Amino acid sequence: MLVGRSMGRHYACPTISPKKTYEGYLGGAAITLLYASVVHRWPSLNVIVAYTFGCIGDLYFSVVKRRLGIKDYSRLLSSHGF
Repeated sequence: MLVGRSMGRHYACPTISPKKTYEGYLGGAAITLLYASVVHRWPSLNVIVAYTFGCIGDLYFSVVKRRLGIKDYSRLLSSHGF
């Protein structure tokens, strides 16, 4: 989010999630990879795979929210989100 908001110019999926940018995805991957490698000593391939599936899952739920016509899940999941 930090990289995408500060440097994001090229929108990745404007019809699904209009504020997500390629720069944000790449910056998020770099920060996640750096943190996981340095702090947890996790293998880089595992981190990239987990990050990729996390991004795919995020886009999937954005599609679901659009089809249901809701802004967020906080009303559906009472203990999640504010």
